[in-house]
Amino acid sequence: MKQVGFIIPSDSGHMVRGIGAYIKNLLPPLKQQAAGLGFEILEIKQPFQTGPEQSRRLSNFKLKIIHYPYFDLFYPTLPLKKPAPTVVTIHDVTPLEFPDHFPPGIRGRFNLLRQKLSLINTEICRKSLS
Repeated sequence: MKQVGFIIPSDSGHMVRGIGAYIKNLLPPLKQQAAGLGFEILEIKQPFQTGPEQSRRLSNFKLKIIHYPYFDLFYPTLPLKKPAPTVVTIHDVTPLEFPDHFPPGIRGRFNLLRQKLSLINTEICRKSLS
C-alpha cells in the first residue's frame, strides 16, 4: 500500500481552533477515500525542525505524497527540499493583502521569501505563481 504523509502541526493550540478543526474534519473522509485507492494516510506530527532536518526525517518514511494541511507565511513550516511530491493547503493570505495591518518585520520578510521559495519547488505552484 502506498503511503501518504499527513503532517500534523506540533503546536497543540492549533488542534483546538482553525487548522485543528480543518484537520479533524478532513482526515477521516480522506483516510476512507485513500484506502479505496490503495493509499494509507500516515499522521506525522511535525516537531519544529529546520528544513534539512525535516527533509531527512520525512525521507525515512518513503512516502509517495506529503500533505501539509497548513502554511505559515512568516514561519518556516516547509522544507526547501522535499523528499516526495507535496501538497500544501494555504488558508489565509490576509497579511499579504493588508501589510500595513500585519507588519512582518525583518525576520518575517526573510521567512516569507523562504516560504515562497519552498512553494516554487512544486510543479503546480510553479505554474500558479508565474
